[in-house]
Amino acid sequence: MKVVLRVPLVLAFLARGVVGGIIFVHQMPECGGERLLSYDSTYKGDRRREQFFVASEWAIELIRSLHTKAMLEGGAEESVVELFYIPCFFALLLALHDTASLECLARASATLVASPIFRRNAGYDHFYLHGFEHPVVTEFDYALATSRPAHLASSKLANTFYATVQNVAVIATGDLAQGTIAAALSGSLYGMRRVITVPFPFRRPCKSPTDEEFEPRTSRLVFVGSIQSYNFERTLFLRAVVSEFESQVRVRAGNLFFLDCSAMQLRARVRLNPHLTPLNASERASVGIHTGMFWRLYRTSELCVVAPGDAPVLGQRLSDALVAGCVPVVLISPGTYPVLPLQGSIRWEEFIIIVRVGDDVTTARWALRRLLATSRSEIARRRAAMLRWRPQLVIGSRASKRACRDPLRDEDGPDVGDLVIEELKSVQRIWQRVLPSGSLELNSSECAHASLSSPRCAMLHGLLPAWS
Repeated sequence: MKVVLRVPLVLAFLARGVVGGIIFVHQMPECGGERLLSYDSTYKGDRRREQFFVASEWAIELIRSLHTKAMLEGGAEESVVELFYIPCFFALLLALHDTASLECLARASATLVASPIFRRNAGYDHFYLHGFEHPVVTEFDYALATSRPAHLASSKLANTFYATVQNVAVIATGDLAQGTIAAALSGSLYGMRRVITVPFPFRRPCKSPTDEEFEPRTSRLVFVGSIQSYNFERTLFLRAVVSEFESQVRVRAGNLFFLDCSAMQLRARVRLNPHLTPLNASERASVGIHTGMFWRLYRTSELCVVAPGDAPVLGQRLSDALVAGCVPVVLISPGTYPVLPLQGSIRWEEFIIIVRVGDDVTTARWALRRLLATSRSEIARRRAAMLRWRPQLVIGSRASKRACRDPLRDEDGPDVGDLVIEELKSVQRIWQRVLPSGSLELNSSECAHASLSSPRCAMLHGLLPAWS
């Protein structure tokens, strides 16, 4: 399958095999590094940590893959590079959230702030691998998939950490988010671009049929997910579906909305009363009933609805749609725009369909009707474009013992790791362009000696928190 690439990306991808390392790698405390990627070293024998590993293995695999890529590109001298990698997995420490991990977070942050290389540009030329969605929610227990009491959330420590890395580029996970147009017009371009999202790792069963074997697709449109009072786009879309297919929609036990016809497949766990306890992770995950049923719905439908929310439990809908060869339909509300993974490198507009649901059921219903009326030729055109781009959205290596060799991966072309590096370089050019010298030059000789009388040094102490 031929993949269309942008010329600068191809040249950069080929050049790296000749030039060698382009990244400087920091020395960080061992407690926050590669041992966090090892089950035997960090998780085995501790029941809560074992639960965390099972729940977060997808994030650990993603971090491991991108870390391997960064280390392969590393090894260069500090004086000749423009990218500086912090090989410390802060998000895993925050998500683990026990005494040892929080102590390590403080120690690693102090190490970073003490580095003249980091202080020189206040972290602007650095990046780290976050893995989870950004930021990590400390009020959520990732091991037990439940909320954590506020007094145990270590909010002050987390906020101080995020202040330390406020200028650092972050590689996070996310399928789809929304940005407001007003914020885009008034905000800092670097601030908006410094969090680079990559798609969730593709979940493909070991014995999946190929794309050619997916045909025939017997349903035009499918939605699988949970709908709660704060999911504006999903709620409006559900009301439009119920209005359009009123006589065919069934409500089953647990408030599961069910529709099964050639035009539309619907499986939605609904809780719209804001006074009730929100759906927990188990209730949201139960929408799919089981993996086989969920997979059949996606691979037998032409269009798959994707909307913000419920990640990582149900937030992988964009990645799942791509794997199933189903054209993603992105729901957005008025005054917003979709934020998609690797948006600077992937031409999402060539294959996704953006649906503006409007403000009420009437506008949402018209949008649904237009969607259902999409011609087969248009769907085929977008699907062909999606299959051309899809190999570049595959994570290069997956270390899980349960993982299969992914047939979607193009071994000869760039993958997510290569696109991340290109986006990091693009982000660097944004902040460098603002400054005539392309550098803040904060660790000049007077700052190197920690002289507080220097204006530069005073500026430095104001930009970065102090860790004792």
